[in-house]
Amino acid sequence: MALTTDRIVAVHLSFVRLPLTAPISDAKVLTGRQKPLTEVALVFARIVTDAGYEGLGFGYAKRAGGPGLYAHARETAPELLGEDPSDIGRLWQKLLWAGASMGRSGLAVQAIAAFDIALWDLKARRAGLPLA
Repeated sequence: MALTTDRIVAVHLSFVRLPLTAPISDAKVLTGRQKPLTEVALVFARIVTDAGYEGLGFGYAKRAGGPGLYAHARETAPELLGEDPSDIGRLWQKLLWAGASMGRSGLAVQAIAAFDIALWDLKARRAGLPLA
């Protein structure tokens, strides 16, 4: 049984590399395991429904994995088309299983995070409430 008659009609993704003005170091840098952080890769997801509502979410990668994060999000995004945006838990599971061959943690979950946050933002906007 559907929760609403509103359906997802579009998922727009974008990839941005955000350079940091000053490199950031942590304990891993001090031990020699990693280099200082010089940028953050961000994947933004904008989900649009047929009723005209939109939600915005993001996922991120530090040091490595940004292009992979974007590629995974781009490949799984079509799973959301035609779906009820109110059924967030089921959609999260659907996206997780769509990329199960990549695992159920790390990059795969970070890519889903962009959709998850966008769905919660969409739900808040439809209710006329702030996301917080």
